[in-house]
Amino acid sequence: MPFKIIKNHTFILSFDKSFIKLYNTTHKVVFIIKYSGFLDFLFKMSAFTRFLENSIISEDGVTLRQFYILDIVNKANSVELTELHSILKVEKSTTTRLIAPLLNMELIKKEKSTKNQRSFIISLTEKGKELHNTTSECINEFITELTSEHNIDSSDFFRLAETVVKEVEKKECCK
Repeated sequence: MPFKIIKNHTFILSFDKSFIKLYNTTHKVVFIIKYSGFLDFLFKMSAFTRFLENSIISEDGVTLRQFYILDIVNKANSVELTELHSILKVEKSTTTRLIAPLLNMELIKKEKSTKNQRSFIISLTEKGKELHNTTSECINEFITELTSEHNIDSSDFFRLAETVVKEVEKKECCK
């Protein structure tokens, strides 16, 4: 693979013949991985994601994917159902299936849009806000423990994850 550098405002990601290197803005190496170990890295990240999916299930039975929906709605205060399809990158029927349990548990509410009568708006109920806050605190505690145990700055951890996700989304081979 030819040498390639990708820059954003917080990290520099470089690819050469054998390594992927991530530098912070002061050019300190933050992360290095051999290409031969990259699949192992991806597999471990996949296993980590499955661990989170199985571990971060609230007492109410909300899955990580459903919590992600609650998080999206919480950040925006309310979301049009068509916008949610786009954010989740799934079909309308899948979104409908994902939000049904959240509606049944009264964590979200679905109302007709005042702007477009054919559109629906999703927003959190008080119960949904409480569950979101409690689960967010739990996730933040987990990330704090993880990063402090390995002497990693949590903001670097999140920027690294964001950088990797953005680069993977750009690649045709990874879609």
